[in-house]
Amino acid sequence: MNTSPNNSANQTGSSFTQTVSSNFSNNSSTMTTSIITSARQLFAIALTIIGIFFSQNTQAIESICKRTMCGQTYNSGDANPKFLTGETQTIRVFVKYGDLVSSATTGVGGIAATIGAKGGGGNINSCLTYVDVNIAVPSSAIEQNNITVSLFGNLPFIGNTLTCTFRIDVRKKAVVSGITIKENNVNVTQLIAGRTYQMTVTGTDINDLRVDDSKIESASLANGGTGSSQMFYTVFKATTQTTVTGIRFEEIETPCHHDITKTITSLTLYPKPDLAPYVLSINRYVLTGNESCGGSLGKVTNGGSSGVLTAIKNSIGAPSATEAVKIKEITWPDVQFGVTNTGGPITGTFKVQLKNGNTVLKEETVTNLAAGEEKIFSYTRPKSKKKLMRMAGCNNGNDVHAHQDNATNPEYNWADPAQFTVKVDALNNITESNETNNQNNY
Repeated sequence: MNTSPNNSANQTGSSFTQTVSSNFSNNSSTMTTSIITSARQLFAIALTIIGIFFSQNTQAIESICKRTMCGQTYNSGDANPKFLTGETQTIRVFVKYGDLVSSATTGVGGIAATIGAKGGGGNINSCLTYVDVNIAVPSSAIEQNNITVSLFGNLPFIGNTLTCTFRIDVRKKAVVSGITIKENNVNVTQLIAGRTYQMTVTGTDINDLRVDDSKIESASLANGGTGSSQMFYTVFKATTQTTVTGIRFEEIETPCHHDITKTITSLTLYPKPDLAPYVLSINRYVLTGNESCGGSLGKVTNGGSSGVLTAIKNSIGAPSATEAVKIKEITWPDVQFGVTNTGGPITGTFKVQLKNGNTVLKEETVTNLAAGEEKIFSYTRPKSKKKLMRMAGCNNGNDVHAHQDNATNPEYNWADPAQFTVKVDALNNITESNETNNQNNY
């Protein structure tokens, strides 16, 4: 039996099987290696991309949109916000990812920065997300500029990441140790609204103080001040009498209200003076010519002043059956005029005038006038005599009439103006609460 062909066939088949098996095994190994290589490459690429992303985000510092503190807004390029020693203030920082900020540092020992409120979460607009940074400056801190405040966000897989930075300045808070108030270089014992006083303030670091007191109308800083002494030209204000026990100041370095009140020895503060004409009796001589009686020149009145005619009637005497006409030379009473002060006391001088139109009949100088005080002066006419009479036939002698001798005797030839005018503070020397009531007509 010839088995060679079969053996040959078997050998051939076996060879084919081995070849196919070998090729399949080799190809499978090649494919597996290729797949593994590709996966590794993709993973490496992904890691590279992620690394680049996180690297860029961890190294990027966000631009601040704005900062606000005590009502003031600080934009890019503005002067640094100023913090005072011994104070804690909050500054709100509007920055991208501000709601993710978790910590802050100042890099200066003793000056602490902590995180407060946050807002605007979910926004990517840097002007909508914010974080409040509380900065506490100890009293012992020194003045310094450009302190860098750094804000950090705690990001997943990365940890603390610098978000942004901004700068602040530190200034020494003022300390007021003493206050002296003078007028014309003399220490005062009282204060009067409307007057200018020299108020000298002493202390430390008081360069940047301004007067911020409800009792003070104005306080302008004099030249030549130092950090330990400043002088203010000060005008107080008051509508009623009050007592001043302290003066309040405010720092102008920051927009925050840093009020400093220093007590003083109590001083009475009076309102501004208010001068007004005061007339005790004008005693104006008035002759009504159309009411003559029995040959007289007319009926005499006193222009409305009470009491004067009664005294004159008594001086003339009453007519009677035996003496129907009573005639007498009378010295007409003086004008009594003056000034009253319904406001605070006055230390100084001013003028009081009695006038006939624009003609000054008498001028008086007043020096000092207390609150509520009055000053009365008398004006005696250059001629003041008249011949007057009472007649039983004229209203039973109750009226007073002028005798005809008044028209012919030069001594009796005078007349009062239609009205007198009283003017106080005629030269405007006194600052008053009401400058419109300084003149009146009578």
